[in-house]
Amino acid sequence: MKKIAFLPLIAAIAGLLYLPFYGQKDLGQMEVQALAGRVEVVRDGEVTRVGDTAEIEVGDLIRTSEDGAAKLRLVADRKAWLQSESSVLVTGTKTLESRSGSLLAESLVDPIGLTFGDVKVEAGRGRFRIDQFFGSTRASSFKGTWQLSTPGQAPLRLSSFFQASVPAGQLPRAPRPYQLDAKDPWDSVQFDFLARVLKLEEDLEARAAALSTQLRSSRPGLSYFASLAGQDVGFMHRYLKRPTGDLLIGFTVAQTSRKGLPIRSAIERAFELSDQGGRWGVVAEIMRARDSVLVTQLDRLLVGTGIIAGTGSSDSQPVFALTAPGEIGPNGPLDVATEGDDPIDPDPGDTGSDPQPPDDGGPPDDGGPPDDPDDPPPCDNDAECAAQDIIDNLPPASPSPSPSPTDGGLLDGAL
Repeated sequence: MKKIAFLPLIAAIAGLLYLPFYGQKDLGQMEVQALAGRVEVVRDGEVTRVGDTAEIEVGDLIRTSEDGAAKLRLVADRKAWLQSESSVLVTGTKTLESRSGSLLAESLVDPIGLTFGDVKVEAGRGRFRIDQFFGSTRASSFKGTWQLSTPGQAPLRLSSFFQASVPAGQLPRAPRPYQLDAKDPWDSVQFDFLARVLKLEEDLEARAAALSTQLRSSRPGLSYFASLAGQDVGFMHRYLKRPTGDLLIGFTVAQTSRKGLPIRSAIERAFELSDQGGRWGVVAEIMRARDSVLVTQLDRLLVGTGIIAGTGSSDSQPVFALTAPGEIGPNGPLDVATEGDDPIDPDPGDTGSDPQPPDDGGPPDDGGPPDDPDDPPPCDNDAECAAQDIIDNLPPASPSPSPSPTDGGLLDGAL
C-alpha cells in the first residue's frame, strides 16, 4: 500500500476527527470539513478551497492534496473520510462514488451506498474502506457485511475484517483477511477504527517473540495439544512444523473462539486465515476470540508449563511439561520434544525422511557452558529484551475473566 504523505499530522488529525460540525445542522444539509492540508470542492467546473467547513451538494467532487485529509457528512449519521491525494463524487444524499485514493465510509444506523468504477457496494451499515491504485482497487469491511456486485459477475460478500482485491473491476471468487498495516493512519492506534485490533496484534506478537526467545528448539507434540483440547487432535499433525509461537497462538485463538465451531474446524479455520495473510489480531477478530480471554489463556499456557522456571537437568532446554495439569488439560502428562527429537508422528504417506523441526529463532549452541535453567538467556537486541520482559512479568495463572455484560460489536458507538 502507498505510504500516506500526511503521517506526521496524525496527532492533529486525530484531534480534529472528533470535533463536531459547527451549529445545528438540518438532516438534509451536507458538509465537508478540512482536517489537514488543502481540501477542494469542484462544482460545475469551479474550484473552491475549503477553509474549516463548507456545504456540499449532490454532484460535487471533493478532493484532497498530497498532505490533505477531509471528513464528509451526508444526511443523517452518514460520514466519510478521505486520505491524501483522494477524491470522491457526491452522487446522492446517501451515496458516494470513490474516484481515487482512499475513502472510508461509515453509517452505523442508516444504510449508505458506495461505488467505485463499475462496482457497486450494496447499501449497508458499518464501516467500509476503498483504496484505489493504478489498475486495481482494494475493498475492505471494517465492520458489517457488505455485498459487491458488477454486471456479468457473481456478487461477492465481505464480512467484517475481510478484503477483496478488484483488478480492472474483476471480483475475486472469495475474500481474504484484511491486511493490517500499523503505518496506515486508519489502521493505527491514533484512530479508533482498528486500534483494538492493532493492540491485540502487538500483544500477540510480543508473546510469540517471548516463546521464540525462551523455547529455542523445544517444541510441543500432538499429545500436548490433545491434553489442552481434551480430545484427540491427530489432524494437527500437518501444523506441527510451524513456528512454535504461531502454533500456540493459532491453537489458543481457535480454543477461545466464540463462533461455536468444533475444535477441529476452529483450528483449521484459524490456520487457513493465517495462511491467507491474516495477522493474528485480525484472525482473532474474525474468529470472535475476545482479546482479554485470548491473552489470558495464552499467558496461562506459558505459566502452566515448565517454560518459565525451566525443568530437568541444568543442561536441558525448556520443555513442555505441565506443572498444573488440572488447570489446563484433563489427560495427564504431556510429551516433550527437544532438539534431536522429531515431534511429527510418522505419516503413512511420507517417505520416512521428515526434516528436523526448524529453529524458531533462538540463539545457536556455540559449545559454551550449559545454560542455568533459573537464568533466562541474555537478550541480544530490543526485540528479545522486550520478549524477556513479557516472560518476567507474566502473572500467576488465574481463571479466565467472565464475559463482560457490556461487550458488543467492535467499536460500537465510537466516533
